[in-house]
Amino acid sequence: ANPALLEKFRGNFSADEYVERLSRTTKILFDPANLSDDALFDPTPLLRAFEDHIENLWQLHDDVVHEVTMREDQCRKSEEEHKDNMEELDTIMQEAFTSLQSLTARINEVSTKTVHVGDQLEAVNIKRGRAVEAAGIMRHFTAFDTPKGSLLPPFDDIAPENIHQAADIIQKLKFIADEMPPGQVSVAKDRIAEQLNTIKSRLLRGFHDAFGEIDTMRTFAHTLYPFQAYPTCIEDFTKQFIEEEYVAGTNADVCTAIVTTCKKAKDVIDQVFLNPGFVFAEFVNYIVETKLRARVAVALAGVGVTQLEALHENYKRARTMLTELGTIADLGPDLTLEDKLLRRLIFDKYLTGYILAEEDNLHDAYERLLETFYDSIGHVSWGLRGKDIKGKKKPEVEDTQSPTETMLSLDVAFNMIHENKRAIERCKELATPSDRPEWVYRIFTQLLEGLCNDHVNYAVKYAVRQLPPPGKLKGEPSLVFLAVVRDANSLFYILQKHFWDDVLPYVRTSLSVYPKCVQKKNDIMDALEGQLAGGLELLIDGALDYLKTTLQKEQRKSDFKPQEDAMVEVINGTCTEACKLCVTFLTKLHRQLTGCLNGKNMENVLRLLGQRFHAILQEHIKSMTFNTLGGMLLVRDVSEYERCIAAFNDSVVLGLFVTLRELSAVVIVKAENIKQLSEEGRLANLDKAMIQAFLQLRADYKSAKIANLFAKPS
Repeated sequence: ANPALLEKFRGNFSADEYVERLSRTTKILFDPANLSDDALFDPTPLLRAFEDHIENLWQLHDDVVHEVTMREDQCRKSEEEHKDNMEELDTIMQEAFTSLQSLTARINEVSTKTVHVGDQLEAVNIKRGRAVEAAGIMRHFTAFDTPKGSLLPPFDDIAPENIHQAADIIQKLKFIADEMPPGQVSVAKDRIAEQLNTIKSRLLRGFHDAFGEIDTMRTFAHTLYPFQAYPTCIEDFTKQFIEEEYVAGTNADVCTAIVTTCKKAKDVIDQVFLNPGFVFAEFVNYIVETKLRARVAVALAGVGVTQLEALHENYKRARTMLTELGTIADLGPDLTLEDKLLRRLIFDKYLTGYILAEEDNLHDAYERLLETFYDSIGHVSWGLRGKDIKGKKKPEVEDTQSPTETMLSLDVAFNMIHENKRAIERCKELATPSDRPEWVYRIFTQLLEGLCNDHVNYAVKYAVRQLPPPGKLKGEPSLVFLAVVRDANSLFYILQKHFWDDVLPYVRTSLSVYPKCVQKKNDIMDALEGQLAGGLELLIDGALDYLKTTLQKEQRKSDFKPQEDAMVEVINGTCTEACKLCVTFLTKLHRQLTGCLNGKNMENVLRLLGQRFHAILQEHIKSMTFNTLGGMLLVRDVSEYERCIAAFNDSVVLGLFVTLRELSAVVIVKAENIKQLSEEGRLANLDKAMIQAFLQLRADYKSAKIANLFAKPS
């Protein structure tokens, strides 16, 4: 194949460009003499050139096909050779793998036999060693059993370097002697016991003298491990280490000093003793008992709340110390350690009567708070149990002075709750998980007694006692009771918040304590709310009595029958004096009611007040007689009452006064318009008897023959 020609067909080949290039390279001859406009073009040379080139292309095609065929044959032959080689290699690999498996099995077989032989040799060697050791022990035992006989080395003269070997042998001799029947080999037993005590004393002395030398201490500790004197070794180390390393300053530094000392001791214990966990536990027990107990006794020497606070603070620090010690020993929180060290060993006598002391402290604290408060307002408080907080006997004559104070104090309540929170915080730290719900309940009960019974209940009863009995009201009634209701509601709110935030998380963990705690709280609060409701009812009765009395005393019959010459004064004037007094009092009462009540309670009280005042006002109007100008004054008064009642935001009550205003209009319209008026607005649905009752109040009722307007035709 022609390489130059093949190069033309590489890359992006274009047949059109190839033909154009071939045409430009072909020489076409023209006769110069015939180069005229009509000279004919001769394509023969071009055709011949194309035919030659096409022949060359076919030749190139044949060459390329031949070369491709040769290459394919070579590739096929190479593939067959490679396949044969791979098959041969596969056979070789299978043979090698089979040989390897056989070799592995053979090696395993040989190794198994080797291990078996080794075990047999080791067993024989152990038996031989034991036999040799037993023979040596028996020789030593025989020597000890010979009265005044010489002992064998190393017992003939125990050198310091042989003390550990002698300790091992004497320990075994002691075991053999103990196994012998009583009365036999008594000489050996006595001499072995004597030698054992001597070696034990030397080991303990050697361990003591080696303090600070870790390797030597470890050797002695390991030798002493099987001896009964091993606990003495631990005790000696504990005392010596504390004496050398423990440093503490003030009471607040004791726990820190204990933790620091234990950290140092833990590092030494891990290197010296075979059972470091047990040794460290003994070390902690000893240092806590000897160092913490004395400081706690000094810190808890006070009484009352001072001792309780000190107990809480010291116990909390001690628990933190145990947590750190548990971290050092990698034990985590150890409740058993806490129960053993703190509850039983250090704080036992303080925790035994803790909850009783806490209750007494709260009772005394609440009494002091109440006494201080009543003294500050100059009031002598007579308690509910027949004696005052100072223990004085209740007088036979009760105080009837009208109070200007509510006898309730948010400051007292906050202080009581603060004391209760502090007590719960102490209880959380000092009580066990099983005791905590019951103890928190008892602490909360003290708050219910002090705040609800001794403070709120007393204030409510005192305020109710100051309310005048029905029919004995003199002047405008005092609304101090509403301030009592307001303050009591505020106290209930902060009490409930304290219960949910501070009490409930602890009592709800007990199925027995939770229900009785909630029941106790609800019973006390329900009883107080019942007293408040009763007092509120008395107050409303008194307020309505005052309104009724005011209308009767301040409203003259002549108010609604002015003379004709007073028309200008009536038109330009305001409502009557009785109306002004009633509206002023109602506005004041409404403002204070909305300040102490909310929700449905406020809606119910305002509706009751509005309905009952409407009835009183309606009866009062029926007792009057009205001329035309008086009717105008009546409508003006009723409109003023309506405006006042509109502040109640009660559509039912407002509707009553709107109807009353429209009904009042029948006393001022002309007689001929009464029939039409009674069929309009709210009057259209009103009982005709009610309309006739108001019509009878007109001064011209008889003269204008108004009764005939509603007479049935015969």
